[in-house]
Amino acid sequence: MKIIVAIPVYISNELHAEFTETTIKSIQTIHKSEIILINNFCKPEFIPRMRVLAKLIYSRENNVAAAWNTGIRYGFEKKADYILIPNNDLIFHPKCIDNLIKFAKLHSEYILWTASEYTDMRTLNLAKFENSFDEHPHFSCFMISPKTIELLKAKEERTKEPNPGFFDENFKVAYFEDGDYHQRILRAGYKAGKTASALFYHFGSRTIHVDDELYTSNKRSYEDNRAYFKQKWGFDPHNSVINNDDPIRFKYKGPFQP
Repeated sequence: MKIIVAIPVYISNELHAEFTETTIKSIQTIHKSEIILINNFCKPEFIPRMRVLAKLIYSRENNVAAAWNTGIRYGFEKKADYILIPNNDLIFHPKCIDNLIKFAKLHSEYILWTASEYTDMRTLNLAKFENSFDEHPHFSCFMISPKTIELLKAKEERTKEPNPGFFDENFKVAYFEDGDYHQRILRAGYKAGKTASALFYHFGSRTIHVDDELYTSNKRSYEDNRAYFKQKWGFDPHNSVINNDDPIRFKYKGPFQP
């Protein structure tokens, strides 16, 4: 079993570097693995430090969707069984990665698998494995296999989806590219799954919050992405929880109707 851990990074200050180091130090797995950092943006003074941590490869632009696609393609080149893509501001439970792989192997009916966020590291309790999953993925730490792209691409090649099989890079910088991908999985007739047996602690958007320039620009891109999502799928996902079987998920509207 071979797994690629592909971590997109935006490094503009010391705190960003520390977040990334903390995330990498928490990675544990019994499986053959390789860690790569996908450089969305990194100030020159931090590049040597990042290269000490892991192999550094470059995204085509400062764009979360593009970085995820870069990591996925790298995993394909290395013939990985799974590509795990976590944020760089989280801490893995020691059993997180191995339990996530176990979950994926036991539940091949899903084509994307995610770990679950927990809020208090002091009171961490792993849920029972056999009945601890649901179909609301958490894209702060998600995993796919080559079949994820292959199956989705086969469904989307005759539609107007901009990037069949891969993440839609029309979502700029960050936000809503994950919800878009889940929409596409559901509409293609597949499912994603999240297991509470694989846990991580997530500091939550702190990459943006410790960079004033990024925080300001992301306010604009957030609303642009929100509007693009609404145009594409016909509903506004902002601050809303939509059940997987809600008819609104499957209501095609706008220019991307197949």
